[in-house]
This record gives sequence, C-alpha cells and structure tokens, in this order.
Amino acid sequence: MDLLNTLLEIQDLDLRKSEIEKQSASIPEQKKAIISTLKKDKSAYEDLNAQLKEAEKACKDLNHEIDKLKQQKAKIMIQSGETKDNATYTKLVKEAETYDARVDDMESSFLESLDKVEEIKKQKKVLADQLKSMLGKIEQDIKDLDLRHKNLLASLPETEAERAKLAKTVDEETLIHYERVFKSKGGLRAVIVPITHDDSCGFCHLKLSTKDISSAAKGLGECLECGAFLHK
Repeated sequence: MDLLNTLLEIQDLDLRKSEIEKQSASIPEQKKAIISTLKKDKSAYEDLNAQLKEAEKACKDLNHEIDKLKQQKAKIMIQSGETKDNATYTKLVKEAETYDARVDDMESSFLESLDKVEEIKKQKKVLADQLKSMLGKIEQDIKDLDLRHKNLLASLPETEAERAKLAKTVDEETLIHYERVFKSKGGLRAVIVPITHDDSCGFCHLKLSTKDISSAAKGLGECLECGAFLHK
C-alpha cells in the first residue's frame, strides 16, 4: 500500500476514534438533559400540589366564615324576635340584612375557589399522566444511552489496534507531521484532502500555486496556507 492510501486509512481511523470519543463524551450530558426535563415536570407537579392546598384552604376558610356570619345573623334575628321596641327591631333587621350581602359575597368567592380547586385537579391529572408516561420513556432512553456508551467504548480498542498496525508502516517524520496537523485542526476534520476541481485546497479552499499542485500530483503535497496534506 502506498503512503497516501496508508495515511488516508489512518485518517479514517482517527476520525472514527474522534467521533467515538465525541459521542461517548456527550452521553452523560444527554442523560443530564433527560433527567433535568423530568425534574422540571416534577417541580411543576409539586407547585400544583402547593396551589391545590392553598385553594382548598381558601375554600375551608371561606366556608367557616360563611357559617360564622350565618350564625351571627341567626342570633340577631332571634334578638329581633324577642324585642318589644320597634326602633330596636328595625335596627336589628337592617343589621341582619347586611350579613346577607356579606354572605353572598363570600359564597361567590367560595364558588370561585371551588372552581380553582377543580381546575388545579385537572391540571394535576394531566401532568401526572405525562409524568407516568415520561418515566417509562426516560428509563428506556437512559438504558439505550448506556448501551450505546458501552458499545462505543467497546469499539475503541479494535480501532486503536488497527490504527497502530498501519502507523508502523509509515515513516516517523511523516506520521508525526500528520498527527500534528490533524490535532491542530481539532481532530474532527480530514486534513488529507483532495485538490478541488478549481485547483483550490480542499480544506481551506485557498487557490493553489502551480508548484503546490505539481507536488500533490506526485503523491502528497501540502497547502502552505493551512498546512493540510493535498492529493490529486
């Protein structure tokens, strides 16, 4: 196998390794994102629980106040029935009528609070169903990610062994030069690239000189702008 093809195979293996490592490194963050989504929904459910308790307490307090007002009105009506004085009777009846208005207002508020309780219960049910469905999906997603992580890591030794075998057939100076260029470009892009149809570098797209093109035509050239290896 000639030098160019050997280096291209080494590059393919290096790119495969980089992709494996990149995907492998991203898995913990993907798991965190999944769990974070679940935490947000759980937090929303807890907020609804707090709102429900508050709304139910409001209903209870209003109901208690309504009962107190009705009892107070009843006492006044008893007093009015027992009085012999017309002026006092009239005053007590008017006072009792003010309780009616207050009771009406509180009963309206009580009904609004009841409606709020029912609405929160509906929201809780919807969210509870979502959480139940999500828990199963999240569990499976995490299992899938763990399996993918395991498979990715398991494929590394074979890739590294194949790469090491090929590297032995390349002279040290060329290999070191290639590795330096590959690393300098981030290790995620091919640095051994063909000259494009318009005689530009396949990496940086700079127009190449006749000398650069001639050098690449002989096997393996170099872009003086970006350092990428060039071939026809």
